[in-house]
Parts: sequence; C-alpha cells; structure tokens
Amino acid sequence: GGGTVNYDIPLRLGWNFVSIPLTLASTTTETVLLPISGKYSKVYAYNSSDTVDPWKVYDLSLPPFLNDLSEINNTKGLWLYATQNATWTLNGSWPSSTSIALKTGWNLVGYPGQTTKTVADALTSIAGKYTKVYTYLAFDDADQWKVYDVTLPPFLNDLSQIQAGRAYWIYVSQDCTLTVTN
Repeated sequence: GGGTVNYDIPLRLGWNFVSIPLTLASTTTETVLLPISGKYSKVYAYNSSDTVDPWKVYDLSLPPFLNDLSEINNTKGLWLYATQNATWTLNGSWPSSTSIALKTGWNLVGYPGQTTKTVADALTSIAGKYTKVYTYLAFDDADQWKVYDVTLPPFLNDLSQIQAGRAYWIYVSQDCTLTVTN
C-alpha cells in the first residue's frame, strides 16, 4: 500500500498485453482509458466466470450498446490495440493485497504486485494448482510469447518473472484464488 503514484505502461503500435497494477479512483472503462484517448481503438478482457460470453470488449468502432467491458481494475489482463506508440500513465495506489478468483481452465489476469517476482514466488498462493503461464511482450520482436510450463525443465521456460503492468494467461486445474500481496 501507500500513497498515490503514477505508473507508466509503454504501448507499441498494434496489440499489447497489459494490465493496470494500481487501485484507481474510478474503474469505469472510459475513465481508465482517458489518458490514451485517440491512441487506441479496442480493448478486450476475458472473464472465465462468464461461461456464456467470456470475452468482453470495448471497441470504439462499435455502437456503445455492444461494448460490454464496463470496468477495468487491477485483476484484469487486457488485450489493447494501440493505434500508435504511446505511454499510458495512470494515477492510483498500490493495493496492500489483491485476491483474483480463478476458474478451472484458462484465466486472463493482471498482476498488481509492486515487486517483480519469479513465477513460483508470484504464484505461491496457487502452488500445485497451475500448470502453464503465458504472456505476450509486444516490444520483443524476436520472441513475443513467453511461456512457463511446470512440466518442462527450467531451461525450456522463457517466462521467468511476473511483473506489474503485464497480463498473463494462467491455466489452473481447479477453481482457486490467486492472492497478490505488496
């Protein structure tokens, strides 16, 4: 926890896989995206609890009633299409603790941890319940997808750290709760 801080998320033209690590004063999608107004065209989130329609969208080309991504908070992972290189500056506070409900299967989450940690350390609260973790780094032209698979030897995993501002696909074998403490 602590006081109010600014947090910068670099965005690259095209798709970015990001998350908001801070607790914000407002989580309405329009308010959260205001700092990058004119610099993005669409944002997707995935809600594994919604088995009928898990993909949530905020697309500027759609009529407003078709946009069902109504809030963005520090538990959500986001696919964001940037129409230009930009920096998304957010103002909020680091949460002291955040609980993220995970459903059996794939979950798209953010990481509201102030400190970068190894995958095992960041996911201690769900140890033994996850098998794979993926992230996508828009700025890594050589290898944008990074993976951590518990069944592989460490040298085959190219995702070694979990950090704020990034989004993660996590596959869990049972419903559980990821707890991130700062």
